Amino acid sequence: GSRSRARSRLGQTQVQVPDAEYAEDEPEAPLQPLLEIWHFQTE
Repeated sequence: GSRSRARSRLGQTQVQVPDAEYAEDEPEAPLQPLLEIWHFQTE
């Protein structure tokens, strides 16, 4: 995921951080199937 990148951007190591805060930082995970469906519909 991109959680490690997000922590790097914050410049600090936050171990106990809810995944919900990083949900928006990881669009590739949930959007991947959506993009596949979108491409399928556009074809």
